Amino acid sequence: MFKKLLSAILAALILLGMTAYADGGFSDWAAADAAAAISVGYVPAELQNDGRSDITRIEFSHMAIMFIAALRGTTADKTAEPYSGKPFSDTDDKYITAAYHMGILNGRGDGSFDPYARITRQEAAKIITCVYSTYTGSRLFDIPYDLSYVDTADIAPWAENYVSLVTAHRLMEGNNNGFFLPAHSYTIEQSIAVFERLRHVIYAEENEPASLDGKNPQITVPLQIRNGELYNGKHNVILNGVNLGGWLLSELWMSPIAYPDESFAYSDAIAVLTRRFGAEKASELIALYEDSYIREKDFELIEKLGFNCIRIPFWYRNFMNEGYNMLTESNDDNPGFKRLDWAIEQCTKHGIYVILDMHGCPGGQSMSHSTGISGKNELYNNSQNLTAMEKLWTEIAKRYKDNPTVAAYDIMNEPQNNGGYSGERAWTPGGPDAVSLTNAVYDRMIRAIRRIDSTHIITVEGIWSIDALPDPREVGWDNVMYQLHIYDSNEKDIDVRLSELCDTVRKKYNTAALVGEYNSRACERYAAGRYYSLGMNRIKWTYKTVNAGYDSWGIYNKDMPRIDLNTATEQEIRDVFGENLYTENEFWFNLREYNIIK
Repeated sequence: MFKKLLSAILAALILLGMTAYADGGFSDWAAADAAAAISVGYVPAELQNDGRSDITRIEFSHMAIMFIAALRGTTADKTAEPYSGKPFSDTDDKYITAAYHMGILNGRGDGSFDPYARITRQEAAKIITCVYSTYTGSRLFDIPYDLSYVDTADIAPWAENYVSLVTAHRLMEGNNNGFFLPAHSYTIEQSIAVFERLRHVIYAEENEPASLDGKNPQITVPLQIRNGELYNGKHNVILNGVNLGGWLLSELWMSPIAYPDESFAYSDAIAVLTRRFGAEKASELIALYEDSYIREKDFELIEKLGFNCIRIPFWYRNFMNEGYNMLTESNDDNPGFKRLDWAIEQCTKHGIYVILDMHGCPGGQSMSHSTGISGKNELYNNSQNLTAMEKLWTEIAKRYKDNPTVAAYDIMNEPQNNGGYSGERAWTPGGPDAVSLTNAVYDRMIRAIRRIDSTHIITVEGIWSIDALPDPREVGWDNVMYQLHIYDSNEKDIDVRLSELCDTVRKKYNTAALVGEYNSRACERYAAGRYYSLGMNRIKWTYKTVNAGYDSWGIYNKDMPRIDLNTATEQEIRDVFGENLYTENEFWFNLREYNIIK
């Protein structure tokens, strides 16, 4: 939704009636806007020297795509790249094609676009509104506004809503005599001015100070699925949360630990610590890291940020040794359960739901280092690994079956995430072998959990597509939530994923949908707007990172020298794994990313 700019700023921006001219072919009132817009990079070169000429439909379309690209920090060509075809009979311009598919513009209704016709003010109102809609992912506008122009009756019916919106938000205004002049042509400098106003609006939205006043209601009953939605008793609940990635299973690319490449995973880091300092001391160092990375203050902060859910990635080694024996005779003493118990207790205090995510399964559920081991994918055809996984899920279900704070059991993270790897177990994600093996594991684990816990939701992840999962009714899976991770960075692919979650999962399967991880980088605001408008359950990857502040991976981030576990002294490791990892200790808050997704 557009935010009104301060009237003092707007007054300087809307002086469209001045007749004095500045050097370079722009009126005095437009010179500053033109200079700013050109520096940002969204004014086509051919429009940079003659601001008083009328703008054509193709020129305005080019500026619209270049505007979106500039805000996303990319190029117009890359923005247009996902879109193809020839929607209009009289042009094959790639930017017009992209703008059409992105919902920014339409043709004349007879199959033509009329690219070289002058654009009218009401056409400009529609396009500028749709540019905002496309950038933010918001398709609906909820600000009613009654037009009072002298010539309101002359505004075409299709344009009334758009003119209302640009007027309400003071992006476009009428002349001094109260006329909007909907059919009049629009000039290049007027076009630049309206885009500059929109850029100021967007900048203000994305840099608004965080209020930190979030307050969640108390959790009293377990979440249940009803007609494709989540309910807490009588009330609908939409999960909007963050992953605690890097806490109980460190992915080294977002950690303080030096690593040569992705073949060196967390298990290798533990092996180095164990070889150098012994098993007991290695366990102490790991415990120090976990104590420091997530603390009681973090749960308080997550609530204040307005999030109502966390997803906790863990792996089997939090609970078991390499031989798949539980680390302690009693689960009450088990370090993995002690961590989860404490986290769930903190979440209960702050009204935060918890999704328990087995991020690293015995043997590895993919070739990816994110499982804690790299290049293995040895879960599916190994009876010992499968038995250990079933044992661990059974113990988890026994412990939390009566806890309403636990929203769902996430069986295994990103199964068959084998892209970029080769070997006999590097099954193609989405291929028949990967799908068959993965769903067999899901079925076994769901049945094991259901023998103990008939209440809690179980969530299963598609291998980048819901097509990888069966209709739950056909395989006897009840109370399941289907999940995708969305890392796509263009509107087209994001919309495909969301269509699967809405049309297939919610409507066809009549069950709940979850975006369990997301980061669409340049298209993050578009994706976040779509999640919001669709009421989609979503969990941001991730709450905090170390050495991965690029591409907006974390809400909190910190850059620090990586420590080489092969050469660092025990004290040097303790220094890095201690207070240095407290969130309040120089982690910077990614305000823009927060405002985009909140």
